[in-house]
Order: sequence, then C-alpha cells, then structure tokens
Amino acid sequence: MLLALTMALSVVSGFTPAAASAVDSGKILFVPLDNRPITDKETRQVAEKLGYDVVVPPDTLLGTREQPGNPDGLWQWLNKNAPGAKAVVVSTDAMIYGSLVASRNHE
Repeated sequence: MLLALTMALSVVSGFTPAAASAVDSGKILFVPLDNRPITDKETRQVAEKLGYDVVVPPDTLLGTREQPGNPDGLWQWLNKNAPGAKAVVVSTDAMIYGSLVASRNHE
C-alpha cells in the first residue's frame, strides 16, 4: 500500500530521482548517531539522491558499538563547517554523549 501511494505521488508531482539528482539543493551538515551504516552512510545516501551535498564528520569523531565518539571534536567540526550550510541535522546523543550506545550507559 505504501509503495503504491509513493508511486502515485511521484507520478502526480512529476518527481523522479533523476530529476532530483540533477538539482544542487545545497549543503547539509549531518552528524549521525554513530558510524553504523544505517545511521550514517545509508541516511546520507538518501539525501544525496535528492541532490544535497551531505557533509559528515570524519569516522574518527563518530562512536561505534563499543566506543563513544568525541563530542568535543564533533562540536568543533560543526562550528568549522557550519558556514554556508543550508541545514544542519545532528544527533543529540552523538553531540552530548558520543553515540547512541553511550547515551544509554549512565555511569
């Protein structure tokens, strides 16, 4: 049902992925929850298919399943890269605790 609705809306609106990728929609800064593919790379790819230039922090600043990331480094990266960004999408868990997993460990 959802697939049919999505396809119908695409036909009505004239939207196509090819048309979206031909448009430069601007720069988005994206700080994911951590470096897992579903929260990082796959999410980034969706926005890129819509024509956005998605900029993410280096993996060395992002958390993993075992280790938290570097919140101080993420804030520095964000401040350095914010000029010229059309939007900023951040994970508060990453910015405060270093990752989703680290946000659940209250020591």
